[in-house]
Amino acid sequence: GRGTLENLLPGKYYVKETKASPSYFLDPETYEISFPLDQSQTEGTVTSQEKPVRGNIELYKTDSETKGNTPQVTGSSFKGAVYHVYALEDIGELKKGEKAGEIITDEKGYGKLQNLLMGTYGIKEIKAPLGYLLDETEYKAVISQAEEGAASLTVQVKSQEKPVRGDVALTKLLKDKEENGFKNPGEGIRFTFTE
Repeated sequence: GRGTLENLLPGKYYVKETKASPSYFLDPETYEISFPLDQSQTEGTVTSQEKPVRGNIELYKTDSETKGNTPQVTGSSFKGAVYHVYALEDIGELKKGEKAGEIITDEKGYGKLQNLLMGTYGIKEIKAPLGYLLDETEYKAVISQAEEGAASLTVQVKSQEKPVRGDVALTKLLKDKEENGFKNPGEGIRFTFTE
C-alpha cells in the first residue's frame, strides 16, 4: 500500500507502522525523515517492508492403545508415515485443495512442515508406517496472525495409530491308534503364545 502526508512544516519526523496488513507482521523499524528550514529537501520517501506471517505444523504420532510414542508391534516403527498437507482455503498462490507439502515421520513418530503462510490447512495420512493401519482422520491446522516469534506460529497435530491385528484359530488333534485316523481330544487343553 501507499500513503501520502502533505504540507508538513520543516523539522524532523519519525514514521512507525502501528497496524500491519492482514497476514503480515508489523514492521518493527522506526524511520526518520527531515525537512530542513532552507528547503533543500521538500520531499521524502519511507519504504517499509513487512514479512508475511509464516508458521510450522508439527505432527506427533502415538499408538492409539498404549498412548505412547513407542510402537507396541514387534518389528514396527512410526518411521515413514506420510501425511499430505493441503490448503483448506486460498492461501497466497495455493488454491483451495492444493498440496502445500508433506510430513514424513521419524522413528519416534515426529514430523514437521515449515515455512507455511498464514491460513488453514488440512492434514491427511496417505501412507501408514509398517505394522499400523492408515489413520483415516483428516486433521485441521490453523496458522493465525501472531506477533513474530510467538509460540502460536507452530501448530501441533496428534495422530493416533491403530496396530494391525490378526486372528489365530487353534485345533489340536490326537493321532488315534487307528491308521490315518484322528480324534478330537476334547476341552481343557491350554496353549501359550510368545513373541
